[in-house]
Amino acid sequence: MDEDFKVAQQALAIGANYQAFEIFFMMEQANTDSNFINCCRMAMRGQLCSEHQTQLFDRLEHEVKMNNGRATYNYALVLERLGGQNQKVIELLHKAQLLGVPEAEGSLNKLIYTGNL
Repeated sequence: MDEDFKVAQQALAIGANYQAFEIFFMMEQANTDSNFINCCRMAMRGQLCSEHQTQLFDRLEHEVKMNNGRATYNYALVLERLGGQNQKVIELLHKAQLLGVPEAEGSLNKLIYTGNL
């Protein structure tokens, strides 16, 4: 896995976003406790094509249904960064909080009181 991560990081460094996403996504699917952090970071930086964004969001929706707190929290961060979905972001942050993600409560309060993270 470490070698895959290095290859994905190298792909990102040279702008091969498509390949980097494919590697990160494959690594997450093989992980029993997936949080999709690297894929989410790519989404927040605008490095995903529409196909990969859809693929990531579909998988994150699945993880939310499976009560994966970390993936739920990361999904909320991505949606907040992309804008226009505050109600869904609030719901996801609340669920992540209930699932025991410590930083979810602070993020939720900040979003409610300031309107952004």
